[in-house]
Amino acid sequence: MSISIHFTQATVKLLVRRTSALLGPAKSKTIAQIAQTLSTSRQTVYNWLKGYCSGRLAF
Repeated sequence: MSISIHFTQATVKLLVRRTSALLGPAKSKTIAQIAQTLSTSRQTVYNWLKGYCSGRLAF
């Protein structure tokens, strides 16, 4: 059995942004720095991190 998954360009961009947000703290970046780099709000970054930590993977 073979399974293939294809992502749209928009989905890939979203996954890259959110993955970057999740890796930011590991690189000693502040939430403000992550938000600025990704051109989003600090609250959005907190929401993504909260979703990840709670197991909801807010992707």
